[in-house]
Amino acid sequence: MNRRLAVSVLLLAALAGCAKAQDAPPPTSPPASSSSAPAPVTPPPGAASGTLYYMETAERDFTNATIHAVHGDQVTETLVLKFSDAWLSANVSPDGSQVSWVAEGVGLSIAENKPGAKPRVISADADGMCAEPVWRNDGSLLYAEGDKLLLLPPGGGTAVPFATRTTCHYRFAADGSALVGGAAGTGTLVVLDKDGKNAREVTIEIPGRNVIDMSSVGAGARRACVHTVKDGEPSGDVARSLFCDTIVDLVSGKVVRDGLNGAVFLADGSMIVREKGELIHLDESGKELDRAKDRGKADWILIGRAA
Repeated sequence: MNRRLAVSVLLLAALAGCAKAQDAPPPTSPPASSSSAPAPVTPPPGAASGTLYYMETAERDFTNATIHAVHGDQVTETLVLKFSDAWLSANVSPDGSQVSWVAEGVGLSIAENKPGAKPRVISADADGMCAEPVWRNDGSLLYAEGDKLLLLPPGGGTAVPFATRTTCHYRFAADGSALVGGAAGTGTLVVLDKDGKNAREVTIEIPGRNVIDMSSVGAGARRACVHTVKDGEPSGDVARSLFCDTIVDLVSGKVVRDGLNGAVFLADGSMIVREKGELIHLDESGKELDRAKDRGKADWILIGRAA
């Protein structure tokens, strides 16, 4: 599919999701975790702790996309990218210091996450549509060349073979313990270990809705935030979706919490969700720890967090 058309379709779906999230019914009650994982460490203080990163959707001429950093009450514009490049492939590093994306006609690029930063090109052959580059919690970067997944070490250097690409839209678990491949419109996620091996499939079935993609994964790959649409609505194509509205359990395939406007997971197993203008910090079981005002605009997409 044409890059401009693909990203236009994605944006319209994301904006529709954002609008629905503002008027969504109360979230479903979270069940107890079905995993046997050890208890998480003490969560960090506050739903608004750290720095949250958003991608702005306001530039409706499809020319540029702006990344914003929100720290407490302070909102800062960090990096402006070509719209299609940003929406198809841009991701912020775990510490918030860098942004990776695949520039059309150029290749995998990395730049400091600040205004006017100049990118360095890592690979001219990197995939920016199906298996866009994604960061691991240790600062390494996974990207694809054809059916090969490669891992660029923290700080740069020479990429090393990682695994064979078998699906699209990979995301590392927040603690780096697993790798999950996106739904690509099918409702089935592929969960692998941290080395990209021992794949298992998880099919998410939500009555009246279809899962079209997955945008973030919790510690131990026990939770994920997915983008859903009503039955009969377009279920996407090979391009990724940045938006998510529902937290699902990747062991049982059941819904944990829905009606969201995005979410990010923390390495301790907790999560921060956007819901009706607020940031809500939940522990691994879904119990609310605290909440704060969401300083990101409603039509901005939450794409990451740094401590």
